[in-house]
Amino acid sequence: MSGRDLRHPTHCLWCGTPLVQASTGRPPLYHAKACKQASYRCRLREREAAALEHLLRRYEAALPLLPSLAMEERFDLLAAVVWPQDPRLLEAA
Repeated sequence: MSGRDLRHPTHCLWCGTPLVQASTGRPPLYHAKACKQASYRCRLREREAAALEHLLRRYEAALPLLPSLAMEERFDLLAAVVWPQDPRLLEAA
């Protein structure tokens, strides 16, 4: 069995410390709560970065449209880029 097997790892998924398997219960993935929390924070940062990349792509796609729009329409377009599912914007449409 490998330490890289996510179902039953032999080493902590965060720091690589060997895991101590209890006689009963679910096998641990992390050797300490600090490693589990650090792993969670890393996954959270990755999700946030992906969301920001998506927002940047939407913003870059909207930029060429701005010069041809009136000021109020520019605000509407940029609001739709930033808050695409905002119910206030959906009601106004």
